[in-house]
Formats: sequence, C-alpha cells, structure tokens
Amino acid sequence: MTSSRPALALLAFAASIFPTVAAAQSTTLELENVRLSYVEGDVRLSTDGWKADGIGRTWLRAQSGIPLAEGFDLATGTGRAEIEFENGSVLYLADNSSLVFDQLERFGDEVTTYMYLLSGTATICARTAAKETFVLSTPSENKITVKSSWTA
Repeated sequence: MTSSRPALALLAFAASIFPTVAAAQSTTLELENVRLSYVEGDVRLSTDGWKADGIGRTWLRAQSGIPLAEGFDLATGTGRAEIEFENGSVLYLADNSSLVFDQLERFGDEVTTYMYLLSGTATICARTAAKETFVLSTPSENKITVKSSWTA
C-alpha cells in the first residue's frame, strides 16, 4: 500500500498543474486569420494604420492571398475584393468602397471581428460559431452585429 502513495502524490501534482497550463493557454491573445481571397480591378491596401485625415498614408496595389491585420484599410476604386475569415465568413467589397479592420482577434475560444465600412458597399456572408462576435460599423453610425446565440 505504501508503494501507491508516491504514484498518488504524482497524480495529484499533475492534476494540479495541468488545469493551470490549460487556463494559461486559453487566455492567450492571438490574431484572427483573415486574408484577401479575391481581387479584381483597382483595389488598394494601406498597412499604415487608419487615420481619420488620411495624410501620410502609403497605398499598395492589393493582391489575392495577402493576409490582413488590425489597422489595415482596404479600398476599391473601379474594382472588387473578397475577404475570407478563418471561420468561413466572407465579406465582399464593391466598387468605390473603403473598409478598415479595427479588431481581428482570438482570445481563448472567443473570436472578435470589428470592421468599419467608411464608404461604399459591403455584402457579408457571416458564419459564427460559439463565443464569436462579428461587427461591421457603417458611416451613419449603424452597426451590423452577428453574434452566436449558442455555446459549444
């Protein structure tokens, strides 16, 4: 019977450590995987971070496959763009539109996506999972929010 005590102590020690490690991993902030999946015509990307006055920004010609991050601004002239999110949601940006990616993050199993449509037209096919929030704000201060109502 005394030989099982060290094994029980080791098991108790392991049980006390593993929940702590799992909790630490679930509170890690990560960026959501978002990419420009399709580009047609004049589509530009600014990676300088959004500024209300637009002064001093660098605009690059956007190409399919480019990963997008917080602070990026995507603008179309005579062109269209398709943005794909890691959960399968897709946003289509029409001609003469500008979209800012404000918050694209995953914190544990919670995914938060905040974007601002500064001008133009966007069409969304949103597919949310448990603990996921997808928000698109418009120039008229309206917000389109898609939030999952179920939990896994």
